[in-house]
Amino acid sequence: MLKLFLPLIVIITLLSNYQSEAQSRRYGSDGQMINNGSGTGSRSYNAPKSKEKVDYTTLMISNLTKQLSLDSFQSAILTKIFEEYNQDINILSAENIPTEAKSEKFKIAQTALDARIVELLTDKQKVKFAEMKDAKKNAKKKKKKETNSEEIENEMF
Repeated sequence: MLKLFLPLIVIITLLSNYQSEAQSRRYGSDGQMINNGSGTGSRSYNAPKSKEKVDYTTLMISNLTKQLSLDSFQSAILTKIFEEYNQDINILSAENIPTEAKSEKFKIAQTALDARIVELLTDKQKVKFAEMKDAKKNAKKKKKKETNSEEIENEMF
């Protein structure tokens, strides 16, 4: 009788060991799923999400104030303009329309925002703002060009 139960006990022990080993590979020490690249995990163990919420209006105003030397009146008006813009963008984001149409509406909203900003600026600030916009546009083009050249290289090899 012992000869029958001994192999059965060994098999059960091996199976339970295998199951706990597989589970420890899937979950981290804190019980959260580990994303192993297979797409089955819901969270990445090594990259916890930031809990701080970024206020983009404040960030944009502080950047523009530094770069364009805005006075307090200009900063206050631009704060209101950016708050309205962010509300419009949130509404546009929630719309159930095709991506191309959303993209076009975002471009229109951005153009309107730029026009409202330029209205408040002095002549020197307008020149600096235009330079900033050009630099940003050129950086995007350069990044896109680099991405396209990397894709071509990857296709070659």
